[in-house]
Amino acid sequence: MLTEALGFYQTGVVVGELSLPAGFTGVLPWSYIENRPFHRARHGLALAWWRLGDFARAATVLRSGLWINPDDNQGLRELLPLVESRIAREDTDID
Repeated sequence: MLTEALGFYQTGVVVGELSLPAGFTGVLPWSYIENRPFHRARHGLALAWWRLGDFARAATVLRSGLWINPDDNQGLRELLPLVESRIAREDTDID
């Protein structure tokens, strides 16, 4: 079931990325409601990679999420140290 969710999140991220202009390196503010599905898909993707124990991929998604949404409306800054420390998702109190 988790691998199925991973596939859905990956699809959502790809669709979002294809919607961006070529070479986009800007910010996608959370305050612009149309950006939220993309941010949520990226967040879900990071959580799925983390639960699967792929800390490197999870950290990459979290870091890039902070780049495109520096206001961090999803709390990625709190997750990143856990992932970088290779703490298993199940060993945290994060819901």
